[in-house]
Amino acid sequence: MFEGKLESDQALAVRKTLEDLKVLDPAVGSGAFLVGMLQVLEELLDRTHESLGDRCADRVQRRRRLIAEVLHGVDVLRWAVWMTELRLWLALLVDLDDRVRHTSGPILPSLGLRVVQGDALIQRIGKRLLPMRPDGPLWNRPEIRAPLQQLNEYRRAYFENKASLEQVRAAETALFQAMVQQERRRLQQQASSTGELFQKARRSSGDAETQQQLTALQELLDAAAMGHRPFVWWVDFSDVMVERGGFDVVIGNPPYVRQEQISDVLGDLTPSAYKAMLAAAYRMDWEAIAGSRLPAVQRRADLYVYFYVRSLRLLNDRGVHVFIASNSWLDVDFGSWLQELFLRYAPLRLVLENRSYRSFAAGINTAITVALAPRPIVHREPVRFYALYRAFEEVHPADILQIVEATQDLRQEAFRVLVRAPNVLLQEAGRTGKYSGSKWGGKYLRAPDIFYTLFEQGQRRWVRLGEIAEVRRGITTGVNEFFYLEPVGQTVEEVATLAKQDPSARVPVRNSRGWEGRLEAAWLRPIIKSSREIRTLKVGLENLRYLVLMPPEEVRAHLEANLDPPLARYPGILDYIRWGETRGYPKRPTCSSRRWWWDLGERPIGQVLCMMTYNDRHPFWVNTVALSDNRLYDLYVKTTDPLLLAALMNTTLVPLQMELLGRINLGEGALDFKVYEAAALLCPAPDVLSSDEQARLLTAFQAMVDRPVRSLFEELGFPRCRRSRCAHPDHPYEHVVPEMLTLDQVRQASPERFQMDTVVCRALGLNDREQLEVYRAVTQLVLERLRRARTVHP
Repeated sequence: MFEGKLESDQALAVRKTLEDLKVLDPAVGSGAFLVGMLQVLEELLDRTHESLGDRCADRVQRRRRLIAEVLHGVDVLRWAVWMTELRLWLALLVDLDDRVRHTSGPILPSLGLRVVQGDALIQRIGKRLLPMRPDGPLWNRPEIRAPLQQLNEYRRAYFENKASLEQVRAAETALFQAMVQQERRRLQQQASSTGELFQKARRSSGDAETQQQLTALQELLDAAAMGHRPFVWWVDFSDVMVERGGFDVVIGNPPYVRQEQISDVLGDLTPSAYKAMLAAAYRMDWEAIAGSRLPAVQRRADLYVYFYVRSLRLLNDRGVHVFIASNSWLDVDFGSWLQELFLRYAPLRLVLENRSYRSFAAGINTAITVALAPRPIVHREPVRFYALYRAFEEVHPADILQIVEATQDLRQEAFRVLVRAPNVLLQEAGRTGKYSGSKWGGKYLRAPDIFYTLFEQGQRRWVRLGEIAEVRRGITTGVNEFFYLEPVGQTVEEVATLAKQDPSARVPVRNSRGWEGRLEAAWLRPIIKSSREIRTLKVGLENLRYLVLMPPEEVRAHLEANLDPPLARYPGILDYIRWGETRGYPKRPTCSSRRWWWDLGERPIGQVLCMMTYNDRHPFWVNTVALSDNRLYDLYVKTTDPLLLAALMNTTLVPLQMELLGRINLGEGALDFKVYEAAALLCPAPDVLSSDEQARLLTAFQAMVDRPVRSLFEELGFPRCRRSRCAHPDHPYEHVVPEMLTLDQVRQASPERFQMDTVVCRALGLNDREQLEVYRAVTQLVLERLRRARTVHP
C-alpha cells in the first residue's frame, strides 16, 4: 500500500513486481480471494500508471494476463473449481468490447490449468504418500528440463485455446515419468542412500527401505501410464514450483473442519486412514521446514492448521503467507505446534484480530496472519499483535504502514499494537525447554492494559487454580437416558432425605425414554444437569430436577473387592438394569469400557463448582449436596478453605482473565473452557490476604451466596432490558456503557461484591482507579464478545 505518486523508477519497479507475481489460494472455495487479489493488483497497477503519467492501453488484456500468469488456485471439490473459473470469466467479460462479444471464436481463456481440482494437503498413490515437493539437483538435469519446457509451452497455449487438454496431460505424464525414472536410476545407483524425492518420517538406510522406495516408484510409473496420476504440486504447477521455487504469495481462508469431522472428501479413504495420512504429511512438512522431527502429531488439530504448514512450504524464499482463519490456534493446545513453527522457523510478522466485527457468518471468529517463507529466525524481528476496534475500511493507509513497521507498542483509539520478540514469546511458554503454547489471543489481542498490571507485574500474588484444587469434569454417563432419572410425585430433596432415612425404600422415577418404575433410594443421588438449576451461589437441592443412578456403599465395597455385586437385594434396580440391557446400552462406547456397564465409579462431591461454558455470568458455586454433569467442573480443594477459594474466585478479577484466556473461536458468543484451561486460571493467592482481610472477604461472600446469581452487567449496576420485542441491535445490553461505569454504581448495585473486590484489590496493591479500570475492562470484554457474535462484517 502506498499513497501519493511514486518516483518513475519506483513505479516501474512496482509494476514489474506486480506483473511477475505468482499468487496461490490452496483452498479456493468460491474464488473470492483470487477475484479480490485480481482487483487489488489492478488497483495497484493503476497507481503506477498515475505515478508515470500514462494509462493502461488495454485493461481486458491486462486482466487476462494477470489471470494467466499470476493467479493460481486449488480445491478438492470440483464445484469450487467451476465456481472460481466462472467468477474469473465474469471478471473478464465485464469490460469486453461489444465487438469482441460477437466474434465466432472463443473469447474466454481455458482456466483448467490455473484452477485445479486436487487435495492440497495429501499427495498420494493409493496409500503411499508423496512429498509436497522434491529436493536436490533433480531439476537441473537435461532429461528433466526438456519435458518441463515442453509442458510449459503447452500450458500457455492451452490457456489461449491453442492446445488441447490431451496434449497438456501427455506432456505432464512425460515430465512425471522422466522425474520418476531419474529418481529410480539414482536409487539403484545409491542403494543405501535416502531418496531425494521420497523423504520418510523415519529416515534409515539399507536395502529394505530402498526396495520399498523402488516399489513405490514403480507404482507411480504404472499409475501415470494408466492415466491415473494424482494431483501433484510439482507437476500441476511445474512452472511455479520448478522454475520459481514456489509461490510469491499464498493467500486464503482454509476450511473450518473440526478434527472429529475430518474425512476424505473424495471418499477414497476411511476417516481414520485419511487422518493418518494427514498426520504423516504434516510431519513431512514440519521436518522439511524445521530440519528436525516433530515429536508427536496431536490429532486434536482442526483441518486449517494443516493448511498453514503445507502452504508455508509452497512459498519460494521471498514468499509471503497471508491467511484469514479461525483464531482458535492462538489459545488452544493444538495451536502450540503452529506457534512454535512461527517462532522458530517461519517469521510471523502480524497477527490481526478485528474486535468489532466477525468477517464471516460461519459462526467462527477469525484472525489474519502475515508470515514470511521459512528461514532461520532473527529474534530481533518482532511479532506484531494488532487489535482493531473499527471496520477495516475505516483504517487509514498511513496507520497500516505505521502498524507494519512498529518496533514498539502503539495505542490509539482505533487500534492497539503490541510488539513482542520471538525469543520472548518462546521463553514465556517454554521455561522447561519445551514449548507448551501460550494464550496469544487473550494476552496480546483482547487483554486491556490493566491485565498487564494485574497478572504480569504482580505474578507472585497469584496462584494457579490447579495448584490449590483438583479440577475434574463432571460425570460422563455414556447414556443419559438410562442414568438420569426424574422423581415422580416427589422432589429431589425429598428423595435425598428418604435415601438417608430408608435406603431400601422404592422411589417412583422415570427416564427420558418413557420408562417409569420404582427404584431403591440408596441408588439415587442428586445431580446437577444444567447450571440453570442453580439459582444462588450456594447449590441447594430445592431446584434440582434429576437423580443419577450410582451404586451405594455396600455394592461399591463388593465391586472394589472384585466380587459380584449383590443386585438381588435391590430387585427394582436389577429389573431396571435388565431393561437397559434390552436397549443395547452395554454396547455404547463409554459403557462398554467399564467392567460393569452400569457402574459410574466412585465420585465424591466437589466443594466448589464452575461451568465449562459462559455467557454473561461467571459464578463459582459452593457445593456440598450434589454431583455434577460433564458440562460442569468439580473443584476438589487441596490446601485452603473451600469457602475462601469460592469467595476469591467470585471476585470480578477472575472473570477478567476468563474473558481473555477462554475459547471464543466458535463465534456464538459463548466462552468455553477445557479442564486444563480452567486449572490454569489464576486465583489471588490466599496467603496474600491477612487474616483480617480474609475475614472481611468471607463476611461479604456469605452475605452474597444466598441471593440470585445475576449477569455480570447487573452485578456492576447496568440494567437489563426486559422488553420482549425490543428492536435495539444490542438488546438486552443496550444500557451497558463501560466508559460510564463508576465505583459508586457498583457499590450501590452489589455492596457485597464491591466489598469483596475492594478487599482483594487492596491486598494485590490496586488503588481505586485501577479497581474501576478492572470493572470497565471486564464489562467491555464481555460486551464485545456478545456483540461480536451478532455482527458479521460484509
